[in-house]
Parts: sequence; structure tokens; C-alpha cells
Amino acid sequence: MKDHNIQAILITDKGGVPLFFMKLDPKAVDIDPYLVSGFFAALSDFSDEVIEEQSQIFQIDYGARLFTVLPSEESNLIAVSINEWQPEVTPILKTLIIEFEHSWLNEIQQDENESEQLVSRIPGFRESIVQKLAFQHISAKWIPFLETSSSPEKLGPIGSFIDGKTTIEKIIARSGLPSEQVLDEVARLWSMKSIRFRNMLDEADIVVETSNMRKLLQYSSPERDELENKDPELVALIPRLASLIDGKTSVGNIINQIVKHHDKQTIHRALDYLLDVGAIEALSPEKRRILVVKHSLDLVVETAQEFYSPSMIASKLETVLSGVSAPEVTGEIKIFDGSIQINYEFELYEGLDPNRVMDLYAEWISTIARFTSSLEKEKIQEFVGVLIMRFKDQLIPFYQPDDLRGLEEFSYYLEMLTAQED
Repeated sequence: MKDHNIQAILITDKGGVPLFFMKLDPKAVDIDPYLVSGFFAALSDFSDEVIEEQSQIFQIDYGARLFTVLPSEESNLIAVSINEWQPEVTPILKTLIIEFEHSWLNEIQQDENESEQLVSRIPGFRESIVQKLAFQHISAKWIPFLETSSSPEKLGPIGSFIDGKTTIEKIIARSGLPSEQVLDEVARLWSMKSIRFRNMLDEADIVVETSNMRKLLQYSSPERDELENKDPELVALIPRLASLIDGKTSVGNIINQIVKHHDKQTIHRALDYLLDVGAIEALSPEKRRILVVKHSLDLVVETAQEFYSPSMIASKLETVLSGVSAPEVTGEIKIFDGSIQINYEFELYEGLDPNRVMDLYAEWISTIARFTSSLEKEKIQEFVGVLIMRFKDQLIPFYQPDDLRGLEEFSYYLEMLTAQED
């Protein structure tokens, strides 16, 4: 079984219609078959010759994720991944697309049940994928629980240990099976939609509220009443959690703030519940990059205040924002009476597809660059020097390398800006 960076695999017909979809990373968010096929269809509109010619493989890096396309005789396989592509995975994907066309395509074409979901069809092919490609980011701390009504005894060698309370780590210890075999079985069962997971959030994850959170915070809402009857302990804890979810504080820091007053297991249970009902979501790779540029603008404004007057800074930023057409950018920056505040919540980004989020990322970078360029030049050298130190101390250490991709564009701009003043 090969390690890789693939989050999902989509197979379409030559017209771009989705035939098969499977996630290989249970934590992957903001990704679904219609999003991927829509991206592929848009690409093929102006690149048909790339797909139809002799090309065996081609890739499109649109920012936070990499699309790798393997054209075949009757279909196309699209792998969505993060980080750098691993060439040794390519032959495996080629064998998978060949197997799909030779063994499974005819079954799909003869299937008259058009309502069959892409995420569950062809279980035999799903098992084949699991045998060849390892699942990503499955943690021993996760807790699997049954998604279907199947009895545990029918779910293979670890089925009897899956009770919705026991972590994978403890299942390994109690089953006596090798850890690799247990993880393979967990991946197989998840791919078959037989199980889901609790306790999935890592301490480094950053979560944001969705519009569904309001229903749980309103005293008279049916959702809150239902939860109070089921689990009154969570009803009391959720408002406290909600007050700490601000779009920039990590899960680990949130837990540390309230663990003195609430049991850690209960906190995780509350977070699991909020995830399950869609009241919170972990930031996707694209939204994590938006968080970085919001934080960057905050540091730019904070640094500028050491060299320029608040009224001048607010005026310059107002002028820059007047030329920005994206409400998802201008709506996140509050300027009032010379004070500037950046909104770190992501309500305006709820429901946006990753491609739109990356477009907004470019708009944020452009906004920061134009604001910096508008500052008076006699102090720009000192300003940039202090700003670079702030980035090194207060920005870069708190994010993962992938979150910082693209920010080098602004750093290049700063170099150009200071070079003009030399």
C-alpha cells in the first residue's frame, strides 16, 4: 500500500460526467465530485487538445491543491492532491483507470438506478483502491462508530471492537492485530460508508462557526430543545465554546482555555457534535490561506501605525478598498473613526467553492500590496524592516508551510518597493 498526498479520486466519462468518486482523506473538506468535475469541464473547454492528444498525464496547480489528470480510452481519472506530486503513484493510478474501464465501467453503464450515489457505488472497486493506496491522516486518536445498521460481527476482524467510544489506538491494543492491519481495515470500512469518525479535530486545526450555530444558541430553538433532552451537559458547554471560536484560534488553544472548568472528553464530544450537525467546520487549505492574508494585513496596519498617523492610514486603506469589487474582502475590514479591525470569521465564505476562495486570496494579496504602496515613501524603508521582523516573529511560526504558499508574492513586492527607494 503506497503513501501519497491524494485527497480524492474522480473518474468521468469523456464528456466530463462523473462516474465514480472516492475520498482518500477523511478530513478533506470543501471537495465533492461535482466541484472537481466542474473544474475539469472548465479546463477542457479551452484545453481539449491537451486531453485528447497523446498526453498520458498532465497537472494543474491552482493554488492550494493539485489536479492530476490521466486520460484513458473511455474515461478520465482526476486525482486531487495537496503538496508535491509523488511520481511513483502515477503507475498505480494508471492500473486503477485500466481496471475501472475493463471491470467496472460496463456495470455502471448497465445500471438503471440513476439515483445511486457516486460516493457509494462500485464497492468492489473501492476495496481495490484501498488495497493499493493508503488513506491519509487517519489518526490513532480517532474513534470509529457504525454508520449503518450492520452488526459489528459482519464488519471483519475489528468490527466487534467498534462501539463509538473506543479509539483506533485502543482497538489495536485490544484486538491483538498488527497496527497496519487495523488501519487498513478502518480505511476499508470507511470507504464502504460503514463507519464514520469522532474526535477528528487536531489541536492545530482552526474551526469557524456556520449559520447552523445560531440555532443551538437560541434558547427557544427546536434544535437546542432536542439537544437539551438528549445531552444537557453539551447544551451548557456549547455557548462557552462558541464564544471562543473566532476563526483564528486553534482547537488546542480553545480547549486549553476551558479545560479547567470542563472535562476534556466532554469538550471533544461537544466539538464532534458541532461538526456532525454542521455548526462548525475546520478551515480548508484555501481558507487557511485566507486566514494568513487577513493576519498579514493586521500586521501591516499595526506596523504602519508606528510610522504614520491613524487618520492617514484609515484614509489610504479606504481609498484602496474603494477599488476592490469583491464584497468578501471589503466586508471583512471595518474602518470606524480611524480604527481598523479585520474580521477573522468566515461567514462571508460559507458555501463558496475553493476556486472562488483562491480568487479572493489573490484579491487580498493585491489589496495589501496596494495599501502598502500608498504609504508615504520617506519612511517606507524603516516600515518594511519592522514589518519583516513582525512576519518572522508573529506570523510564520504559527502556520504550516502550505498555509504560507503564495505569500511570497507579497514579500517580492516589498523587495521591489524598497529597491525603488535605494
